[in-house]
Amino acid sequence: MRFSRSRIGATAILALFVVAGAGCTLINKVRAKNELNETARSYREGHFEEAEQHARRALLYDPTNKTARVFIARVIHQQYKPGVDTPENIQKARDAIEAYKRVLEIDPNNEEAFKAISVLYAAIKDDAKLREWILARANDSNRKDEERAEAYAILAGKDWDCSFKITEQPEVKVTSNEGGTPKVTYQKPKEQKDFDMIQRCVVRARSQ
Repeated sequence: MRFSRSRIGATAILALFVVAGAGCTLINKVRAKNELNETARSYREGHFEEAEQHARRALLYDPTNKTARVFIARVIHQQYKPGVDTPENIQKARDAIEAYKRVLEIDPNNEEAFKAISVLYAAIKDDAKLREWILARANDSNRKDEERAEAYAILAGKDWDCSFKITEQPEVKVTSNEGGTPKVTYQKPKEQKDFDMIQRCVVRARSQ
């Protein structure tokens, strides 16, 4: 079978492009690895903003790199200061949450990302988002039974805590000094709105 020179030439050029593309991909992966090494160094030294820049460059070189995404989330998380309620600090927490969610997009079973998001929602007192986040796992049929059970247990605990914090501390009375059974009495909250909140917590817990 005969091939024209032009056809052979086109095939050769195509082969060169394939080889060049593979070489470029390899080089970018090496560059990404170097950036991640710099990320780790800056992270250990406490230079978190610098570490974030290195991690983002690594992701630019290698968009499929899972480690780069994890590092980005971690360094943003480290820049959040727990207990500081300034708008800038709260936004840093939300930025970390979004970064962890991007980790979960390519690695749905990453427990570090899931738990970090839960911790951050709790830290910034966004109870609605925290509940929504944990409930999503509880309702996810693709998760393991023990993972879903743990999520439901956390929600039940939060509902109990919701009602307990509103009620006054229980008054304990000992009916007998010799082996008598303690009698525990919970007092109704003074404010009706607080009592209504308790009832909502209880109803919500029973419906799960």
